[in-house]
Amino acid sequence: MASSDLEKKAKEAFIDDHFELAVDLYSQAIALSPSNGELFADRAQANIKLQNFTEAVADANKAIELDPSMAKAYLRKGQVLLEIMLLKDCCGLFSSVISSHITLSSCLLKRSISMLDVLISIYLQLIDEFGDYNIQF
Repeated sequence: MASSDLEKKAKEAFIDDHFELAVDLYSQAIALSPSNGELFADRAQANIKLQNFTEAVADANKAIELDPSMAKAYLRKGQVLLEIMLLKDCCGLFSSVISSHITLSSCLLKRSISMLDVLISIYLQLIDEFGDYNIQF
């Protein structure tokens, strides 16, 4: 089966909430097209849904390595960092993406800003609860 066919089936599995199947199909597609960063970014999203955060970060990093201008890959990595509460790293990642020369679609930019809003809210809650001096990143 061609990589594009596997990718299509993986997208369908993802839409149907069959995330393990999606990861498997993306893995098969990657084996056939290992330089396709989109496949890694999409598999990262499926891994996020499964809470396989280590694998998701590895996939996002590979997508970034293959295509440093792929905003979706940075978004996936930021989602994982947010999920595991590495607030400082996540804020730094989104700040660097937003301030870099990477062109973000308005949708991705809005999602990035929304994630930064969540981070700020969480940070402020931590300050309220523990005081600014006790928060460690």
